[in-house]
Amino acid sequence: MILIALGVFFICAVVYAEAAKQGLFAPSNASVFMRENLKKVCATSDPPQWTSKACNLNAIVPEYTKFSPYAYSLDVILPIVSLKQREDWHPIHRPLEMDFAGLSAQLPPYFLRGLVWFESIFAWVWTLSLSALAIGIIKRD
Repeated sequence: MILIALGVFFICAVVYAEAAKQGLFAPSNASVFMRENLKKVCATSDPPQWTSKACNLNAIVPEYTKFSPYAYSLDVILPIVSLKQREDWHPIHRPLEMDFAGLSAQLPPYFLRGLVWFESIFAWVWTLSLSALAIGIIKRD
């Protein structure tokens, strides 16, 4: 059961990393968008690349959490613990282009948000099952 959770965590983190490269995550705090100096650097491209190295959000707003795809995935898959990634970053509703083993695909705009929902639901089911197993409600055969 733990290996399945690790697999879900890793696959989601890889997809989140690719999505971040394509600028498909944006800060969820509205005050970030109000800073003029940030708009000049990060919102120059269409769409804005908030997670790119060129934007360097943390240099302009040092108190804001830097996006990390692995920390984001860990934050989603551990429903009781908060790493502030899921709270500070949200997927943007745009198509995701994936390249894997020579195959490329354009995934629909709702895919990334759906993946976050899937990982979140999986996390709760996994956590509750693990808890039930630990206290003896579910017997392992």
